[in-house]
Amino acid sequence: MCYLYSSKFTTPFENEIVGELREELYLEKYEEIDWFANLHSVADIDNYSPIQLHMKLLQQMLVFYDKNCVQSWRDSSLDFAIQYIMEEDKQTNHVCIGPVNKVLN
Repeated sequence: MCYLYSSKFTTPFENEIVGELREELYLEKYEEIDWFANLHSVADIDNYSPIQLHMKLLQQMLVFYDKNCVQSWRDSSLDFAIQYIMEEDKQTNHVCIGPVNKVLN
């Protein structure tokens, strides 16, 4: 998951199904959503414990860091993650520890 997030992986194609899912899941047009403004949005039914102020500040700092961090750090981290995945495949004879991470690998 860290590799997919850090590489900013997105679907390489836009197709009818992706468009229909976005229409069904989001009230407004997907391209117009202000994701940062909704960073701390949680439905009341899902809000078991409200997010504390210090956690909100930390999340905003991490978003800023993610957008402005040194790209070479990200590249070296991605190299480390992919090497780790390949080593896990070798160690487990390409079985890994379960079906979830095997599909992602």
